Formats: sequence, C-alpha cells, structure tokens
Amino acid sequence: MVRCVPVEQVRQVQEVMNTDPDKPIDAALDKVLRASGSRLDNYTMPKTREAMREAMREVLRAAWVEGSNAGWKAARGEE
Repeated sequence: MVRCVPVEQVRQVQEVMNTDPDKPIDAALDKVLRASGSRLDNYTMPKTREAMREAMREVLRAAWVEGSNAGWKAARGEE
C-alpha cells in the first residue's frame, strides 16, 4: 500500500532535514515533552539536552530496525 503525504508536510520535513542535524531530534523531544506538560526550552544544560537527544536516537534506531525487520519478514512471507 502506498501512502500519499501532503506536499506541505514534505516541504516541512525537507526544511527541517536540510538545517541542523539535531533539529528533527529536538522536534521529536519537544513533542514528547509538550505531551507531558513541559517543553524542550525548559532544559538548557547542554549535557542534559545531549543525553535526551541520544536517548531519542536510541528509540528511533530501535523502531527503525524493528520496522525494517518486519518489512523484510513480510516480503519473505513470514509472520
């Protein structure tokens, strides 16, 4: 199944990806923090922010690997 994405959403992603490499990670962190009633701007210590970024990278890596493995299994007809 092919999923269509609105052009504006693609442009927003491209804009984020073509700037600071930490920007997409920070955007994801900010969304999670806002859901809990906080925000990334409240965390100003560089060491804290970098630890949070690394934790988010680990989560994203794990999700990517899991999705990739699921796709590979589906392509081979496995459950």
